[in-house]
Amino acid sequence: MRARIDATSAAIDREAALIADEARIGIQSAIGPIVTDQREADPRRGFGSLGEFMQAVYQADKPGQSIDSRLLLGGIGAAAHSTYGNEAAGQDGGFLVPPQFSQEIFKLSLDEDSLLPLTDNVEISGNSMAFPKDETTPWGTNGIRAYGRARPPRRWPPSPSWGSPPCA
Repeated sequence: MRARIDATSAAIDREAALIADEARIGIQSAIGPIVTDQREADPRRGFGSLGEFMQAVYQADKPGQSIDSRLLLGGIGAAAHSTYGNEAAGQDGGFLVPPQFSQEIFKLSLDEDSLLPLTDNVEISGNSMAFPKDETTPWGTNGIRAYGRARPPRRWPPSPSWGSPPCA
């Protein structure tokens, strides 16, 4: 009889320890297992490769096609399609690149063979920019001219033609 009491007491102690452990980690046995969507914690957001992500973005802009649910993770969302480009609709900038893919792209942009080291860094503070441009052509008649000493110009040389390219 004493052996049965000791076995029952040990079983009660084990159950009490399990209940304490479940309470400590937040599991309630009455509810059952708690299932959560781990795709938001995944640095690829559920995509197997960058190509699969880009294919989903491409398909999302086709009329009549449904948007892949993985593109909407993390509150990315997409607005209705339109005939002009902006930052709020689909392929125009509305889908965030998953973190792992964006880190890989950034690493490639800093490589020695990339074009980024060959560019000029121009800081802008607004949503538009304007750069001066030279509208003269090498074969044109306007712009700065060079004359030899034997033939002085009949009139003053024309001034260069400058403009501002549209950058909207």
